[in-house]
Amino acid sequence: MFGSLEVRLPNGASASIDDVEVYVGSASDRRKDAPAEGTPHVVLTGRMVCGSVVIKGPRRALLRRHRG
Repeated sequence: MFGSLEVRLPNGASASIDDVEVYVGSASDRRKDAPAEGTPHVVLTGRMVCGSVVIKGPRRALLRRHRG
């Protein structure tokens, strides 16, 4: 895949990016308190060319709106 991929996960979710092959780019989990094992657990696999894979937590605006 060319380009970038941003994955938004809910609080408590875990992710594995160990099986993502990246050529000329990066794969990273940018969450501060990413759980080692959570529910749901998302496994990303595949190849990324000239781009990045970034895992982030939920958007803050959605959290504020949900809490009311």
